[in-house]
Amino acid sequence: MLVSISTMAKNSNQTPSRSAVKQSSINLQAYQQEIAGSVEMCRSALTHWQSKSTKKNRNKPIAIFDIDETLLSNQALMEKYNYKLTVDQFHAEVASSHPVAIPKSRELLHAMRKAGLEVVLITGRKQRVCRKTAEQLQANGIDASDYIALYCHNDNKRPADYKAAVRQQLVDSGHTVIFSVSDQMGDLTGEHVGTPCQLPNPFYQVA
Repeated sequence: MLVSISTMAKNSNQTPSRSAVKQSSINLQAYQQEIAGSVEMCRSALTHWQSKSTKKNRNKPIAIFDIDETLLSNQALMEKYNYKLTVDQFHAEVASSHPVAIPKSRELLHAMRKAGLEVVLITGRKQRVCRKTAEQLQANGIDASDYIALYCHNDNKRPADYKAAVRQQLVDSGHTVIFSVSDQMGDLTGEHVGTPCQLPNPFYQVA
């Protein structure tokens, strides 16, 4: 069973660690299997949504995706720091790193688009790396045409609160959130998340 690790250090004087487990304690094969299982469950929910006659009455139906450990894997960056990558190190280096696609999640995004959903990306990455993030996505088979908006964290709120505010903004502009896909439970609770699709993350949990 994979265990999420809190990013918040118990000692307030310590820099919070974004990932705090050693590779030897992670069953990477099981991790990939859990990703496949989670995506399959979400695909089943998508098929159910497609079969609902009321779907045509939805206003601007959208699916919201997180990015890190949802669409893109930062495992190489975490390995660089022996899986003790801090939040500050992540934000300092993520733009120059080389994340790779999580294929099952990318396939899910494309399936949702094919089913008639528009895709919105909301990330905890800083706004200063938003353009580079779009380039990383494109390099991994997720083009700008695959989503209608990319929102990056403005630093004024906790990531989960920022994402909740963006969801509210989207709803206020007439969209209906049908699915939310993320590795973080904070992205999948509260208002306007639609059907939550949680992916596993054995590396860290964002506070």
